[in-house]
Amino acid sequence: MKVIIKLIIYGAILVLLLLGISMPSCSDTEYVSTENKNVMDMLFSVVVPGSSGLKSSLGEDDENDVRSIEVLLFDLDGKYTYQPLYSNVINTNPTDSKVKTFSVKIPEGNYNVVILANSRQSLANALSSISDGEEKSSVMEKLLLSNAGKWNTDPLSGGYVPIPMWGELTSLSVDGNTVINNPVNLVRMVSKIDVALTHVDATSKFVLESIRLYNYNNKGGIAPVSSNWNALQGKVTSPSVPASAQKPANASLNPLVYDEDAITTPGISSIGEIYTFEALAGSSSSLQDNTCLVIGGTYTGDAQPTYYRIDFTQTSSGVTTYLALLRNHHYKVNISEISGSGLATPTDAFNSRPVNIKAEIIQWNDALMSDVVFDGQYMLGVSAGEFSFPRDIQTASDENNTLAVTTDNPSGWTVDKIVDAQGNNINWVSLLSTSGTSVSSGSSGVISNLKVGLTENVSGLVRIGFIHLKAGRLTYIIKVTQDINAAIALSIKNTAGTRKITELIFAAPINTQPDAQQFKIKWVPESSSVTATHYVIGSTGLSLDVSSGLPSVGLQSSISDPSGEILFTIQPPGISDSELLDNPFLVKISKIDFTVSNGTNNITESIFLRQSTYNIVFSNVSSSYWTNGNTYTFNVRSNAGWRIKAITENITTGSGSLLNLQASDNLKVGAVGSANTGTGTAVNFRVVGNAISIAGQVTVVFESTDSPKKFNDATLVLNITNEYYPKAHKGWAGSNIYYDLVSGHLTFDDVGVTTHKTYQGVYFQGGSLYAISPIGIYSLATVLYPPLGGTTSNIEWSAIPYPITNVNSNPPSGKTNLDRAYLYEITNASTGVGDICRYLTEKGWAPPGKKWRMPTSNEFNDVSSYSIVGPFVSYTSTLADGTQSFDRGYNKLDTGSPFFPASGYRDTNNSLVQIGTNGMYWSSSANGANNYAMTFANGNLITTNYELFRTLGFCVRCVVEE
Repeated sequence: MKVIIKLIIYGAILVLLLLGISMPSCSDTEYVSTENKNVMDMLFSVVVPGSSGLKSSLGEDDENDVRSIEVLLFDLDGKYTYQPLYSNVINTNPTDSKVKTFSVKIPEGNYNVVILANSRQSLANALSSISDGEEKSSVMEKLLLSNAGKWNTDPLSGGYVPIPMWGELTSLSVDGNTVINNPVNLVRMVSKIDVALTHVDATSKFVLESIRLYNYNNKGGIAPVSSNWNALQGKVTSPSVPASAQKPANASLNPLVYDEDAITTPGISSIGEIYTFEALAGSSSSLQDNTCLVIGGTYTGDAQPTYYRIDFTQTSSGVTTYLALLRNHHYKVNISEISGSGLATPTDAFNSRPVNIKAEIIQWNDALMSDVVFDGQYMLGVSAGEFSFPRDIQTASDENNTLAVTTDNPSGWTVDKIVDAQGNNINWVSLLSTSGTSVSSGSSGVISNLKVGLTENVSGLVRIGFIHLKAGRLTYIIKVTQDINAAIALSIKNTAGTRKITELIFAAPINTQPDAQQFKIKWVPESSSVTATHYVIGSTGLSLDVSSGLPSVGLQSSISDPSGEILFTIQPPGISDSELLDNPFLVKISKIDFTVSNGTNNITESIFLRQSTYNIVFSNVSSSYWTNGNTYTFNVRSNAGWRIKAITENITTGSGSLLNLQASDNLKVGAVGSANTGTGTAVNFRVVGNAISIAGQVTVVFESTDSPKKFNDATLVLNITNEYYPKAHKGWAGSNIYYDLVSGHLTFDDVGVTTHKTYQGVYFQGGSLYAISPIGIYSLATVLYPPLGGTTSNIEWSAIPYPITNVNSNPPSGKTNLDRAYLYEITNASTGVGDICRYLTEKGWAPPGKKWRMPTSNEFNDVSSYSIVGPFVSYTSTLADGTQSFDRGYNKLDTGSPFFPASGYRDTNNSLVQIGTNGMYWSSSANGANNYAMTFANGNLITTNYELFRTLGFCVRCVVEE
């Protein structure tokens, strides 16, 4: 083997664009792993239907266009299983554009496989209504495409959709030995209609100017109904019109009109413009309901256009049969004679029977025959009208020389002659049976599968021959061209040469070199050199050393070997920890293009090399979890199966257990999860509740479930704290806390309710659950509102319960003590202290449907969000329940748009202070022996995070917890 390496001076970005790959996050194949199942990378080939190859708006290449593949898996009982598989990389066979190949990853198992092409949107529309275990017939009936207008035949225009296709592969067993040898034939979902003036009796008298299609369906099924499909013959037997499909209302006024550029040969024909969904056969008794055509144009001597109706019918022995429009069928409307003017308007023609026109409808199945001729009674069809070969011998054992011939002429078909361009008989071309014997005729009503045989072209000249086939009056001429250049071929296969390879996947633990893998390339001509080019797909490619025989990233090598065959051994270095910092599931992808030339032409084959490492990471992990009895969740992301190996608790404060696991929790030794690199597998656990005195860490060890292990044991530490740092609130209450005389307890208004937004509210010492009347000098006669409801009195100011604990905080990363909801932690009716908003929620006295709490100090921020409502004036409180209206204060721009009245406060000596000119509002945050508050004074000062004595009496405004 000889290898020459040179630098590639152009980058890989252009290659990415040509491949349709724009971002590393977008994969060529989309796959979701399945627990406990090995996944096989399966290579499929499909064959798109043949076409006449006539040049048209939607030409042969466009009709055969496959831009996406969608695969549905059903079990052998026909039940839907797994999920759709997608492929966006479809390769076209360079020697036969009708053959496409693609790869998808399929779990081991036995399946009936449905392959869809160009059906991504139809599948997306139906996917939410498809259930696991659903019958295949039910699933397929949901795959519909709607189009109430003309089929867009311009591939360069906006909204263009390649023709959706369908095919099936039954009883596929997927395992490590599976090789799919036979391609799957795809069937287009639409019918094709071409119209042409085919005889001088028509072309000499009439100029074709328009075609109208009436009574077309606005919807079609991507696949036929199973009862309408003959699997043995590979054809539909009846149209599958969805129950929801409709024809246009007022059919005579709403045809699809094909004119101007749609008349592809001016005055003569429209080819490749009319595509429509399947339609039922019409009848003579319901002409206005039949799918039909009206052609328009100028008849000789007429000053105005004239119109003629054409029904889809065939007549034999005086009997007229109406034709259904079938998917994957081609309807050629040949107009042979126009004997006079038609009707004055398209509507008149539609409402009439055909007059003064003679037309014949030729129909054939595109899946079987690409070219068909018809004499009005019989047809002669071939699978290909032209062959091009290299100089080499062609025999019955070759693959690209297959010809199918069929006719319905009772006498069958014969080879009339095989001649060169001058009409001389030649013997270098012949027709062979698949066993290699010479063939010169075939029977009626059957498909003759043949091979085109050739001798080696040593003439030094390109030679051309013509095979004349005859069936009664019908003749078809097949052109055969043999080049002077040798054959050109290139393949990438496994070491045994039995299976084509498009991708190798390397996987190993972190910092571990994966096992070596091999592939073989084989090319013709053997004397030619093969160029290998290494491209990066995405952000990172594989590192390949010189021993691999392949070029490094960004390089190109020239490879030669007299045998025309080379075996490559690939073993990239392992992926390191440092490479996973930005992407824990880094996948390195390289694409190696191999190109060979015979001096005139060249072909390229590609192989993708993908490398990944097994890893496990954790997301949605909080820096700490509060001992509030709640259930928490974190996520385990991995590309391999995992199991919880061990769980240990380290108590740093107090005693007991940090966890209070429930039956539904899965943070338990032995719990398992499968590969999931997306959101990950949720792991739930409940912490101990109401245990302010306990804190510590829970250490969880995860191990690989595979043998040998795919990743080393991974440890996650959960910090369990008795400090509560809530998430951001979801809205401010509509009022301060006040006493409801009717219900006999404290309450407040919901978010957005403005009815009582100006209520003064009652007062609370910092952290007390006892509310205090806002009127008069405090005395034993002053009304209090205890936690249990109702009213009380005869309590000294100093005897009102409030927390006296000296508070120190150990906030997690990104938090401070101003974010801590200390009062929420200590809420306790028996001691009369805590978060009054939480307490009212628990009692059912807060606005229902929400959980409420006091705001943290930082939630009063920021100062710029407040706007004054003034001027401030002094008030005298007169209502003990806090319902007196104070309309001076501050609005805050925040969820709920709260208004904070200038409600004043009670000083430490229990006197009323600054009623109407000051506002003082407690938070749930604390520091040492004090609590934090928000205050404003005399309309010109807002202070947040203000540390004050707890023995002061302030108002409270609640926020929504959840």
